[in-house]
Amino acid sequence: MRLEIFLNFLKLDDTFEEKAIALYEKAKKKPIWLYSELIKFSKYQKTCVKMVKYLNLQFQIILRPSDFLNNE
Repeated sequence: MRLEIFLNFLKLDDTFEEKAIALYEKAKKKPIWLYSELIKFSKYQKTCVKMVKYLNLQFQIILRPSDFLNNE
């Protein structure tokens, strides 16, 4: 499943198998491209995790504002 998410991130169209073959062929020709795309994907995933954590905190504040406003 994670590979499929990465393949979708690369915006490769077709079936999973065809995407995987396209990735393999492109990476074989341009290994630096693969490295670069993996770095971009990693940064994208980190951003998503930070956003989820932020939204979760905002949601908690909305549900229980007194817990965050009254720290006395």
